[in-house]
Amino acid sequence: MALPKKNKSNISNSSFITCKKLFEELDWDIADNESSLFQKFLKRYDKLETKEQKDVFLDLTRKYTIVELEDYLPLLKNILISKYFKENTDRQSILLFPLIPAKAIQDIKSSSFLIYLFFHYSFLHNDILNKKKFSVICNYQKLFIEANHKNHKNLLLIDDYIGSGQTAIESLENIFQVVDSKNHSFTKITILCLYINELGLKKLHEYINSNNLEVDIIYYKKTKYSIGGCENILENINLKEPYNGHGGCGDLITLIRTPNNTIPLFHKFIPKNPAPFHRNSK
Repeated sequence: MALPKKNKSNISNSSFITCKKLFEELDWDIADNESSLFQKFLKRYDKLETKEQKDVFLDLTRKYTIVELEDYLPLLKNILISKYFKENTDRQSILLFPLIPAKAIQDIKSSSFLIYLFFHYSFLHNDILNKKKFSVICNYQKLFIEANHKNHKNLLLIDDYIGSGQTAIESLENIFQVVDSKNHSFTKITILCLYINELGLKKLHEYINSNNLEVDIIYYKKTKYSIGGCENILENINLKEPYNGHGGCGDLITLIRTPNNTIPLFHKFIPKNPAPFHRNSK
């Protein structure tokens, strides 16, 4: 591991020492290159104007969740084995469909990557997963066809993260425009995601119940509004976005990408003040 040099930019020694100690505490990589997570974190920390703002940034970082690429497969298998198949071992044929609205179904999304993992070779080495047949539905036209086949398969709607629930609800609206909610051939419809914000989970349940839909939701872990008591301080940091993240989720998580439900302090890109987990390169 290349250790950064002190004062590589115009960063104060105190900022450098504080951030280095935090990264060591969290066991995060400390790298010397300008584009590294450490250097971007250091610059954002140093740009904060008050001690209160800096202390909040450090405290929230300690709550931050990073889901690495290599975490996806074990998390997916954990959900399938411990939840989806635990009490439903008779489920043999499962259709996979990304939880994506019709307007974005052609886009490359993290849900597509997650679906691809269902065909990882390690599934064949598991006594439970090896017995299952997974098939992918690529578009809404094929979903309509499958919904009207009397083949009694299970349908899994896949995403890696659900934040405010708005996109998930839009997706369900589109899905049940082509799938008759009372007269379809699916044995069971289930939403599967790795992480879900508590606000999105609540809204999804409300939507499902109010529309009398038979849809289950399974996930590895629930995230929550994590900035309680810091609102006034965060609001005074001018990042030109709602301080509590999209939909007011107040989340602190990065997966393949950082969702905009994470507070902008961690992801909002500003020239000469890069965010540690920014969503875009510019």
